[in-house]
Amino acid sequence: MPEYLAPGVYVEEVSFRAKSIEGVSTSTTAFVGMVAEGPLGEAVHIRSFADYERTFGGIHPDCDLGYAVQLFFANGGTDAWIVGLPSEGSSVVPLGALDAVPGLALLCLPGEADRGILAAALGYAERRRAFLIVDPPGPDPEAAVALARELASTGSASGALYYPLARIADPLEEGRELACPPSGAVAGVYARTDASRGVWKAPAGLEAVLLGITGVDVAVQEADVEPLQAAGVNAIRTFPTVGTVVWGARTIQGADEAASEWKYVPVRRLALYIEESLDLGTQWAVFEPNDEPLWATLRLNVGEFLNGLFRAGALQGRSQREAYFVKCDRDAMTQDDLDNGVVRIVVGFAPLRPAEFVVVQIGQQTARQATEQLGPATGEPGQEISLARRPVRREGFVLQVEGPLGWTSWTLVEQLEGCSTDDPAFTLDAEAGVIRFGDGVSGAIPPAGGGIQASYRYGSDPSE
Repeated sequence: MPEYLAPGVYVEEVSFRAKSIEGVSTSTTAFVGMVAEGPLGEAVHIRSFADYERTFGGIHPDCDLGYAVQLFFANGGTDAWIVGLPSEGSSVVPLGALDAVPGLALLCLPGEADRGILAAALGYAERRRAFLIVDPPGPDPEAAVALARELASTGSASGALYYPLARIADPLEEGRELACPPSGAVAGVYARTDASRGVWKAPAGLEAVLLGITGVDVAVQEADVEPLQAAGVNAIRTFPTVGTVVWGARTIQGADEAASEWKYVPVRRLALYIEESLDLGTQWAVFEPNDEPLWATLRLNVGEFLNGLFRAGALQGRSQREAYFVKCDRDAMTQDDLDNGVVRIVVGFAPLRPAEFVVVQIGQQTARQATEQLGPATGEPGQEISLARRPVRREGFVLQVEGPLGWTSWTLVEQLEGCSTDDPAFTLDAEAGVIRFGDGVSGAIPPAGGGIQASYRYGSDPSE
């Protein structure tokens, strides 16, 4: 605090701006696999396939890793870390080497099919708030389903499995195609979708085209998708004029029987993104006085971050109240928490879920018949009457008015101007369902007290 030694006016600059929370990266991808040359067992940062070629020697026919990294950058990936393993193979995958990777978001083990290694990788991804992309164990769809169920038994939803293998033009032998793990290409689609639409958008659909892919190793037909999807396996399909696309967005907890709240990839990844961003964005609060001023600042900081997501379209709801809430007060903390220096921030958010099933209902719009008693007539000029049903069909509209000589049918006209004083005529606003009679100058006035009834057809929605 400044020391004031003489009377006067002192102007000081102070900041009332809340500490902003920055969103973390969602597409920093780590690859672990065999390499023909280069450093082993350590994480190496690369930003292009050219970097990979310089460091690890490029594509090698016995190493899936090179193909996966090439497809990653071809599909929109920009930031990768490589942990090389010896080409003779090893039963130990040094996942600890990834501890040096800041902001890890995606993890790929191209071609890895060992259940134990994949389960360990899934557990590591869970601890790092990252997401594991799993390759199919081969061409058999039942094997992919079995692998998905085995990984789901770990309880983690921080991963997704894709089937089948992709086919690419062999860069080492012109005119030859080969099957390769799709995880690198899928990770690139994740990165591309995050950059263009956001982490809350499902990396699937006709926009999720796998570039650098000539097709798939096993053709997946529409009838094949249902059992794969029901087991939490995401299909990769080829469509005419579109190409090969990712056609699924379920986590390994996405099986129908699991009924998990983390069923969908974008929902799980959005939650991981929010968790990591809030974790890093609130570190400044450590050792601050644990009282209302701190809690109010935290509520403001976290609320501004979530409001940014809401405005970007990441959360559902018509208002902020429906989209999210933030609690950081005595209701969220016990006295024991306060005594032990614990600050609790309770955050709830309403994520958008992908539209897996777009149902188009087609039906013919039909006209229903109605007979309605509208009277009695008021005897006032220009009387208007609203029908109970609308919109009204003008064709076949019948209006009868009760008079001294009984019931008579009146005539529907386009306008009353030009009608004589005693012409029994009326106009009809078909959309609004409003009848209007004459005023005694242009068109007759229905006799006061007389009954009025209408028989007409009206349009209806087939869903009603």
